[in-house]
Parts: sequence; structure tokens; C-alpha cells
Amino acid sequence: MTGAAPHKKPQRSCIACKTTDDKRSLLRFVRTEQGEVVFDATGRRAGRGAYLCGEQQCFDRARKNRLFDRALKVKLGNDDYDRLEGDFKEQSREVGKV
Repeated sequence: MTGAAPHKKPQRSCIACKTTDDKRSLLRFVRTEQGEVVFDATGRRAGRGAYLCGEQQCFDRARKNRLFDRALKVKLGNDDYDRLEGDFKEQSREVGKV
């Protein structure tokens, strides 16, 4: 054997549609140590993370069913979801999904 095994890319699942993809192709939201939920552009911020694919219907489903609350073990209000939706739309445009 001459070479090492190929490096596997980390896989994550969208909390809304459950599709699995490379970690870097999904949008990550994280609950910080202070309990605030924010968008994590780097994918490396410390805290509990939840992933969404860039589809608007996935964010809508996450909001309707309060999937961030469950995945991040936190209670979010409507204003929190409004802020997260703004971050989601901005990042989705950059990725080219919206």
C-alpha cells in the first residue's frame, strides 16, 4: 500500500428536510455559551449547532415546527426567528439558493 485512505468530508443533516450533505454546504446556526442563537459563517464557532440546507421551505418548516428550539435545546421567540430568517436569507443569496 502506497497511499493513505482518502479523507472523508464531515456529513450533517438539515433539521427540516433531513437530507444529508457535506458540512460546508449547509448553513450552521449555533447556540452560544450565553444562550443566544446566531448564524455561524465559519462553521467553527463554539456551541451547539443545527444545520439547514439553503432552501426557503426548510427554514419555513423549521420556524413553523420550532425545530431550532428542539435541536439547540433553547426557547426562541418570534423576534429570534425573524432575526435568524434575515441571516438565512442573506447567506442563502450568497450561496445562490434563493
